[in-house]
Amino acid sequence: MNLLAHAILSPPDDAILVGNLVADWVKGRARRTLPPGIQAGFALHRRIDDFTDMHPLVELCSARLSDKWGRYSPVLVDIFFDHLLAANWRDHHAEPIESFVRRVYRTLHAHRPMLPERAGFAICALTRDDWFSTYATLDGIRLTLTRMSARLRHDVELAPAVDDFQSHRDAFREAFDRFFPELRRAAEMAPAIEETLSA
Repeated sequence: MNLLAHAILSPPDDAILVGNLVADWVKGRARRTLPPGIQAGFALHRRIDDFTDMHPLVELCSARLSDKWGRYSPVLVDIFFDHLLAANWRDHHAEPIESFVRRVYRTLHAHRPMLPERAGFAICALTRDDWFSTYATLDGIRLTLTRMSARLRHDVELAPAVDDFQSHRDAFREAFDRFFPELRRAAEMAPAIEETLSA
């Protein structure tokens, strides 16, 4: 799943939230130098990704895109699922998305001094460009995919995939509405989270 889903699936613990969100930018030995709560967030991030990558509904959505988008199809599904989450936020969270996003951004910046430089740069980019709010609109998703394309080694522009998503939007929405409650239950059962919260 993409970052907004990781954020909403984090428990009410700031360190776990931060670890869950920055996991892709902290690698190797640097992970072991960070507090247990952040390490629990890394474990949660992995659990969410593993559950998502192996889920048949996610694979079905990816297959709808694979003929045209190949290896990028699973990444696109992650982005489109975050769009559905943001666009239908009230179905999934009681706190308004605007205040949720502000709170998450504040938490990330508060923990930035203890994180490796690469993670700090990512936090600055994420909050400066307001990635989470951008996910809520199709134009925002196009912008997200254009930014992502600029970082790819291969000469590919992913923004036109939004048109393919629109063609299958009802099917994606149905799959997401079935999948996300299952993912939430899987995230809540993560052992590292239970151990951290009970410590």
